[in-house]
Amino acid sequence: MIKELAGIAKVLTSAVAKIKQHRKDSDRRDDNIQLIKILFLLKDLEEDGRKLLEQTPSGPLNFVQGAKAEVISERLKTWDVVLRRQGLRLQEVQRFLSTRPDFDAICPREKKLIMGIVGRKTDRVFSLHALGAGLFFRTVLPMDETPEGVAELVAHTLTLRGGVQFDSATIAAELGELADALESYRKALFEFVSVEEARALSAIARAETLPT
Repeated sequence: MIKELAGIAKVLTSAVAKIKQHRKDSDRRDDNIQLIKILFLLKDLEEDGRKLLEQTPSGPLNFVQGAKAEVISERLKTWDVVLRRQGLRLQEVQRFLSTRPDFDAICPREKKLIMGIVGRKTDRVFSLHALGAGLFFRTVLPMDETPEGVAELVAHTLTLRGGVQFDSATIAAELGELADALESYRKALFEFVSVEEARALSAIARAETLPT
């Protein structure tokens, strides 16, 4: 998943200038807030990805096999909170990207790339869209899952790849790529915005995306 999120940030970075250029002044403030919200949501996903990786350096499945029951229980509680937040954030990112018909006219290439990233690829068992929907349902329909089941969901959340060896070094590298992509996106968002306006818009966007 981390690699896919970096892809979204990169494509949005290239689309920002086009979006601002073609939108009316009256619409740009709301656009800026929405785009900054996406920045915060992706940043939150990155930070939670780092938390999951720090707690499962050798892979979540390895952790739950043979561990003491009380240790497993405590770790699963932490994972569960993070996964539920991830699901809600993914849903918000997907909602924004799928409800912008103006993207088709302003930046059709970027829109096509983004929609490919968020789930219109048939060669992946777990698409970003499917994963987001699955995690979202866990927030409204709590499930009594086995430790192995939650551990597998953690692995999918970090890698979006099934049936492959958990590689913490690769995931860490992808998290670094995501951080770099988000910094480029941030710079693009605020390139033509005053410091005062950037602070005001960021405060509004952050208030609407605060982790729960």
